[in-house]
Amino acid sequence: MKLNDFLKECREKDVLKNLSIYLVSSWLLLQVISVTWEPLGLPKVALTYVLLFLLIGFPFYLYLLWRLRIRKLRITAGVDPKKPVKGDLATAKDALEVSTDGTVNEAYSYRAAFRQMYFTFLLIIGAIVLFSVTLIIKANFLNSGQESNLGTILDADSSDKIAVLTFENNTADPELDVVGKMAVDWILHGITQNKMGQVISPKIVEDYANVLKASILPSEDDNVLKEYLKPSKVITGSYYLREGKLIIQSSILDQNMNKTLISFEAVSCAADSPLECIEALKQRILGYFAMQEDNLADFEEMPPNFEAYQYLLEAQNKDDNISDEYLNALNQAIAADSTFFMPQVQRLEYYYNIDEFATVDSLYQILSKVSSNNKRQTNLLNLYDALIQGDNRSAYKYFLNEYRLEPFEIEINSTALVLALQFVNRPQDTEAIYNKMSMQDMDLDKCLYCEFRSFTHAMSLIELGKAREALDLLKPFANKKGHELAKEATIKAYIALGDKAAVDDYFANLNLTGNAMALCVGGIPNLF
Repeated sequence: MKLNDFLKECREKDVLKNLSIYLVSSWLLLQVISVTWEPLGLPKVALTYVLLFLLIGFPFYLYLLWRLRIRKLRITAGVDPKKPVKGDLATAKDALEVSTDGTVNEAYSYRAAFRQMYFTFLLIIGAIVLFSVTLIIKANFLNSGQESNLGTILDADSSDKIAVLTFENNTADPELDVVGKMAVDWILHGITQNKMGQVISPKIVEDYANVLKASILPSEDDNVLKEYLKPSKVITGSYYLREGKLIIQSSILDQNMNKTLISFEAVSCAADSPLECIEALKQRILGYFAMQEDNLADFEEMPPNFEAYQYLLEAQNKDDNISDEYLNALNQAIAADSTFFMPQVQRLEYYYNIDEFATVDSLYQILSKVSSNNKRQTNLLNLYDALIQGDNRSAYKYFLNEYRLEPFEIEINSTALVLALQFVNRPQDTEAIYNKMSMQDMDLDKCLYCEFRSFTHAMSLIELGKAREALDLLKPFANKKGHELAKEATIKAYIALGDKAAVDDYFANLNLTGNAMALCVGGIPNLF
């Protein structure tokens, strides 16, 4: 059978019409799913699965079309092809009962030729479909290394994703393209090493774009980032030469890439030593992320050097803030980055806590000369100026500004209690400050500030004539080993109530348990 005769038969038997219905319906279904998969909450691979189903279903559709429709029609030359024949035409004889003598062989051959060509085309289409399905499955599901990486990226919380795009080479020297790659690698390594987020490299963007092409989804780089990978921050950069120096600049954009979160000060170095620039830039970028994570952004004019930030963390992790190790770590942070405000103000606090007020004044004079538009820096400097001047009322006012911003920070909360009670004699203020934080689930034996907060508030309650409430507050500490501050406040509460018997019983119990306090024992007789 000639191809033209075959196509004519297909047209007369509506084969082409039914194929058109399948193809158009499939195309419409893919279009609808490509638009609605996200609003409907479908997985990102839903469109790929639908495409595979439609492709695999196509040859089966052709076979069912033959079995349920075409084979029930006459396939004989010169006879109405759409007129059904009685019974199942598994053989040509049933179709040839109405034929004249001598036409049997011709009709049988015509039907056999049509059937052979039909199934030949079905076999070819099946092979094409199988090849296409293999490519799609390989691109989407069998690239284990790539897919695993992309899957991890897609599953990560958006706030944890940081994309680093290729740094643009504006030097007009193709040999310096390697500088951009080094910058990206250096920054990615720093973010990963310090566990600051899930990184998205230019290679991941490219790989995912390729997967999207196989999934017939849009695959422009911007769309890949904004619509699929969805990082919370995007690092971009460029570099150029000026007077023999290599200049690298960088910015961090928001997830939509239409707002600049920060532009870093450009770094420069010798053109033959690009790693110096790259390392300096990496330190600033890592410092920025660390600053956001540790709520330092409100205090700093610019991101600190990350090495300096690590020294600050080392200082803060010391057991106390009056040891030599604490001071040494602060000094190392300041040496690593002289613009880093926080270690400088904490060094000032260190000397204030050990009563070296001349040093405090000297450090304050140095800090106050640095021009700053940062409101929290100014507030802290005003606080220490008031402390140096002995203006406790102003010091309390400035500290409350800090307290209102971080009322649940236990150290700030504890200091606010002390200032209210001891600096400005406002015991009535302590109840609201104390109640800001619940200690219900805290391990009181390991929480130094818990006892200190309870002691300070209890002393305020005693001053306000609420000694019974003070005793209730101190119960968790009163009979435990140690906790001298709580025991001191407990005795003062009994004394305020005039209950000498309770004081004697309490001391007797302390002596029995080996918890007696020499400080309080020596002072008791003079308190009645």
